[in-house]
Amino acid sequence: PFRRARAHGVRVPVSPARGFGLGSCRASRVIVAARSTSTAPAMAATAVRPDDRHLETFLGECVRESLDSHQVANAVFLCERLHASFPNEHNTYLLATCYHRFGQPHRARAVLRGQTSDRCLYLLALCCYALNRLPEAERALVGV
Repeated sequence: PFRRARAHGVRVPVSPARGFGLGSCRASRVIVAARSTSTAPAMAATAVRPDDRHLETFLGECVRESLDSHQVANAVFLCERLHASFPNEHNTYLLATCYHRFGQPHRARAVLRGQTSDRCLYLLALCCYALNRLPEAERALVGV
């Protein structure tokens, strides 16, 4: 079955499976279509178009909505797409949070390497503690 994505008018396949997971978030219908069907004129690769900022906000809301409803696998999928399209400190922290809640502290640790904000360092320490890397956890907390 197909549904018409409201924001872009593109027919995108929608999963009919059980009413949760990827099919439950509004982003599932537009995630693929949103990046490929922009009607804006071509710009430089580094320029951020207004619809891109809207997409970043929209995907971030869907990730938080998925985390709040304990659909962590869905949140990981959406957040990986968000982080690939918009790699900034906030999205890195959100992706690491998704990995940590999904029970993959090794992936969260890999994503958080090189981050300097307090919340990223604290999450890095939690991941290192879960992996029994206590000296690294201590260094993250001390900020060395």
